[in-house]
Amino acid sequence: MFNPHSAIDRIKNQLAYKLGFAIIEHKNYGGGGYKFNI
Repeated sequence: MFNPHSAIDRIKNQLAYKLGFAIIEHKNYGGGGYKFNI
C-alpha cells in the first residue's frame, strides 16, 4: 500500500538534508567553490 504523505515527507527530508549539507559546506569553506549538488 502506498502512502503519499510518507513519500512527500521523504522528499522533504532529503531536500532538507541536502540543503543543510550545502549550508554547512558553505560555512566551512567560506564560500569558496560553493556549489549546489541536488
